[in-house]
Amino acid sequence: MGGIAITCASFYVCGILIPCIIWGSISASWYVKYKNIRNMYTPTTCLLLNYTVNSHQCEDCEEDYCTYDTCFDERFVVSYPISNNSYITSIFASLDNAKQHQQTQV
Repeated sequence: MGGIAITCASFYVCGILIPCIIWGSISASWYVKYKNIRNMYTPTTCLLLNYTVNSHQCEDCEEDYCTYDTCFDERFVVSYPISNNSYITSIFASLDNAKQHQQTQV
């Protein structure tokens, strides 16, 4: 009976406890190493320099028929600051959307 208890205890120590301690140590060291990466990213705002929108007909075809809906292609030009106090200007587009972004004057 005592042999079974020793076998179970050694299985617990060797099979469960030691791997958990090793995994916990590795996880803790990774946390310390990488915790400051999140602090490098700060929320920022961007300035919308230009916005253009074009509407067109989108075709959606099934087996025997097609439907036509109004779709919108939008183009955004934005500028935003980066860490060295310079500005980045970026252009991105959103194509074939069923809804146009809401335009708000600020």
